[in-house]
Amino acid sequence: MIKRYLNADPIPWLIDGTDPAAVYLAKKEFCEECGHTEIYHELETSVLTGYFKSISTRNILGDKKNPDLINRGNVWFFLWAVECGYNSKTDFIRETSDFISENFLTPDGGFSLSLKPRLPLACRTGDLVRAMLKAGINDERTTFGLHWISQHQRHDGGWLHCPFSGFCDVMKMFLIKHAGSGISREVDTSIPSCPVATLSCIRALSVSGISAYIPRIETGAAFLLGSSALSSTDRLLYCGLNLHPQKSGYPVMTQFDSITALMEIFNTTLWNDAKCAGLFNNIMKKQTADGRWKLENNSRGMTPEGKGENRLVTLNVMRLLKRLSEKES
Repeated sequence: MIKRYLNADPIPWLIDGTDPAAVYLAKKEFCEECGHTEIYHELETSVLTGYFKSISTRNILGDKKNPDLINRGNVWFFLWAVECGYNSKTDFIRETSDFISENFLTPDGGFSLSLKPRLPLACRTGDLVRAMLKAGINDERTTFGLHWISQHQRHDGGWLHCPFSGFCDVMKMFLIKHAGSGISREVDTSIPSCPVATLSCIRALSVSGISAYIPRIETGAAFLLGSSALSSTDRLLYCGLNLHPQKSGYPVMTQFDSITALMEIFNTTLWNDAKCAGLFNNIMKKQTADGRWKLENNSRGMTPEGKGENRLVTLNVMRLLKRLSEKES
């Protein structure tokens, strides 16, 4: 079913050994005959593991003094390592998740930036809970995190819960580690939810596999489809993040593109909505003759690789096609 959408089969290219993460993920998700233990051993003994170990201290990834910095802090590297396929069998995943939990988990189950006092963010909570679940960490941290997410869905079906309401609030956070005034917008029904926070929370609820969360996932997906977020070419969020949803990238932390959003929507009853067709067609038009997709967006929060044909972006489209194929079947 997937092949009818492809100009060529990209799997041989994905597993050619150039990118250890792509090799592992493509084999795990698309090669039924591959043994998971064997291919995970390949990942753990690859040069990518050596890289992650080189930027860790006592198995804690990244910069502990600046945990929130993209491409530098331990939150970024934890999320990135999980996206590459590493799980709790690996020391730096377990140790980094414990460090993050000890320092940024709030009493009500959300996850905070390095703020004083701690204040949970919907986007950060969704990203970290999803990563922990993907990594095989399923304990009271993820249980409480999922509960926090479910309790903070807003009137329009999306999520917001963000301390930032503009540039000044962002600078206040980085300079003096204090939250801004944005949290007051949480109960304001005139202010729409954030597409990034919404997608982050939907993805966390979805990966949990808990059926009780399906109605919330459906409502969140309806919010995304009903907003202009997916169809816009450029959008500035309250936190200062500039989105380019129509440009394909590989989201790692507090980011968003139409490929990733459609993957989640294709898990719901809205997969055949007319709006999905236009977004899907726009993605498929970007396919090369070799059945590959290019990285168009490497802005803050996306994988920072150079633009051009990209294995992880192509893998994401293959995941999208697999979900669509399952629905069509």
